[in-house]
Amino acid sequence: MEPYKKRSNAGIVGIGVHIPKRKVSNKELERYIDTSDEWITEKTGIRSRHFTTHDKALSDIAIPAARKALNDARVKAQDVDVVIVGAMSHDFMAGALTGNIIKKAIGAHKAYAIDLNIICAGFIYCTEIAASMIESGKAKTVLVINGEVFSKYPHSRVTSVIFGDGAGAVVMKEVRKDHGLLASDIGSSIDGAQNLGIFVGGSRNPFNADTYANNEFMITMNGREIFNFAVESFKESVETALKKAGLKISDVDHVFSHQANINIIREGMRSLGLPMDKTYTTIHKYGNIGGGSIVTVLHESRKKGILKKGDVIVNVAFGSGLAWGANVMRWA
Repeated sequence: MEPYKKRSNAGIVGIGVHIPKRKVSNKELERYIDTSDEWITEKTGIRSRHFTTHDKALSDIAIPAARKALNDARVKAQDVDVVIVGAMSHDFMAGALTGNIIKKAIGAHKAYAIDLNIICAGFIYCTEIAASMIESGKAKTVLVINGEVFSKYPHSRVTSVIFGDGAGAVVMKEVRKDHGLLASDIGSSIDGAQNLGIFVGGSRNPFNADTYANNEFMITMNGREIFNFAVESFKESVETALKKAGLKISDVDHVFSHQANINIIREGMRSLGLPMDKTYTTIHKYGNIGGGSIVTVLHESRKKGILKKGDVIVNVAFGSGLAWGANVMRWA
């Protein structure tokens, strides 16, 4: 395959994050689930997560994140060409309704919307699509939104302590040469997909009274298998993306991971030969909010002055699908 020839470079020019107000600690979960604060903290690194109210959907937390990103980028909503929403917990099952609800609410009237059913690896997938549109000249301004309202779903005992609600948004536009998104590595496989997901509700196994009665409609996970998959894909995807960008691990200022499990991040950084001070984590206070988790890391590390203009960063993510990916950016 011939390498893709860019017309320009695309990068992130604005970030917005919205986390619901209700904070749920591990101690609170002890009252409802057979678990403990010590076990959750040791196994996952999570100390709390945030849940939205029962009357809120994904668009309700995505809209404020989108507005913050546009404001941060100093971009008017009417100048947005495309709205891409990557998530599992869309407002409705059919059509690009979540994206259309968001674009109407923020006033992005000329944009068209794309809803993708991609969860934890969603940030990598969505930013790659957005960058391809900008680099080819098909779009000038793309709003990417990732997030979840995981609290709306039934969970297994393990997944009930991992996931939280929240949304992150980024605005992508053309940036200066050799900045922005430099290269990506994206992969997916059906092998092992049964280890994480909801396997009821589609045309293969429709949702009905029987599947509900048998507690089949819930998020399930084989923790050990997903841990092994995530650690392996972490190292391989980061190294592949860097090779495509013509860079080495020694060129990297930060590796920002999907916030699934602190032990995955530690093992991934160790496998790359990098110290933990070259990453940043938010998992302890937000849990896993799907594709939006990397956006929280970008947002906070920039706000604290850790992420600076010109820094080389690698974002890496992994999750259900199975899907994984990494992208290399020079912060613009």
